[in-house]
Amino acid sequence: MKVKLVVFFCILFFSGSSQTSLTNGAVYDYNIGDVFQTYSYGTGMSTLLPQYVTKEVLTKNYSSSLDTVFYSFKRTVYDPPLCGPCPGQTVVDTIYENYTNLTSAVNMQPFPIVLQDTIYLDFCNKNTWKMTTRSFPNGAGEYNQNEHYVVAGCGGLYFNRIVGIGGPASEHYNLVYYKKGGDECGTLTVNIIELGSQNSINIFPNPSNGMYSIQAKGNLFVFNTIGEKVFSQKLVNDTNLLDLSGFPNGMYFISLQTEEGVFVNQIVKQ
Repeated sequence: MKVKLVVFFCILFFSGSSQTSLTNGAVYDYNIGDVFQTYSYGTGMSTLLPQYVTKEVLTKNYSSSLDTVFYSFKRTVYDPPLCGPCPGQTVVDTIYENYTNLTSAVNMQPFPIVLQDTIYLDFCNKNTWKMTTRSFPNGAGEYNQNEHYVVAGCGGLYFNRIVGIGGPASEHYNLVYYKKGGDECGTLTVNIIELGSQNSINIFPNPSNGMYSIQAKGNLFVFNTIGEKVFSQKLVNDTNLLDLSGFPNGMYFISLQTEEGVFVNQIVKQ
């Protein structure tokens, strides 16, 4: 089993399958010893912080009618450190889940407008059912958009969600690793030990009067020395401007969320 400190996604393969849905029985078909890891985070106005959740199947049982399956999991929740003085945290417990109507299609919770509804091969050649939907809660104008997906034998609902109301914001909950017998896909993140060096995030000048240039893409969070989040910004260009000129002088910690993981660095405003 590979254990690394970063996360990556497998290459996407499109399938010519004529299937139009996946059943609960196909999606939630786990075996004892299977391992799954998800990575969740938010951007913009979202308060969803980065978190890795790893679940290992401990037990599996069926109801007498064979229409419901019951699982117990060892769950490991890892909250990575977001700033210098902020410790990471790991919590381990046991949880229980059950799935019924195994021959029925998974409820994908569609919004009124369906933009995409397709089954393709992803996550190292697993059947994946994705549905992208949109709604307009306040009529025309701002909208909410959900991309839900499930993976055969690997569960769900996983999602990428854009919320336009009071935002915008986005929230993400994705499958990033699984191990099913000898079948393994992705990279398992167990701990972010190395928070990064001065080269982890290319930011200059540092120290500065509050104006910084950052050469990176991702979701940036700024924390003060007691761990309070004071600023956030989505970095979409190769070079981005960070303006902290209105903040008090002193030391700050910046946390950059990318698909490769979380990087932390220290800056000084003077």
